[in-house]
Amino acid sequence: MNSQRGFISMPPVDLGMYFPGVGVLPRLKLRPQIARKVLLEGHRFTGEEALRDGLVDFIVQPDDMLAVAFALAAKWAPKAKAGAVQQISHVYGRSTFLPGKTKL
Repeated sequence: MNSQRGFISMPPVDLGMYFPGVGVLPRLKLRPQIARKVLLEGHRFTGEEALRDGLVDFIVQPDDMLAVAFALAAKWAPKAKAGAVQQISHVYGRSTFLPGKTKL
């Protein structure tokens, strides 16, 4: 996440929208106090807050973001070859990663 600007939040909370399953991951992965801030308050976390509360793994200076992104891609590429992405894109026996219906 950019260390200088930007935020992470759950916009549907502020819009009064609900999507089935939207609260599962925050409740499983975050401390209860943080999950409540995400799901009930729609809190806008700064980079520092997101790092401290476990929503992101690290924050990076803007000038270093591309280099860090490429380093992570190189690190995770072997997992993609092993089919890990395909395995995690199936939930309850159906694909959650479907090809687009429109050609660009």
